[in-house]
Amino acid sequence: MREVWKSVLAFLKNTIPEEVFVPWFGKVEFTEDSEPDIINISVPSVPHSKFIKAQYEKEIEAKASEICGREIKLKITVKDPNKGAMISEPLPGTAG
Repeated sequence: MREVWKSVLAFLKNTIPEEVFVPWFGKVEFTEDSEPDIINISVPSVPHSKFIKAQYEKEIEAKASEICGREIKLKITVKDPNKGAMISEPLPGTAG
């Protein structure tokens, strides 16, 4: 699946503007998994996950499925789920 992901990434790089590709896909990492029909990637934050899922999940799955000749699904894991999260309470020692 790593090679399939590389091909999908190359396709995306050629089809979306660099100013979109670099910030949203520049820190995406492929993660190994034993499931043969799933591309697993890891992203740095929840906003990354939501953006990729909303804007590119169907395109990524379609391209990966085309390459493999069978249905491929995308699985996104967030490395740091608290990164980019809203802070609802002031931190200790700060003025609220």
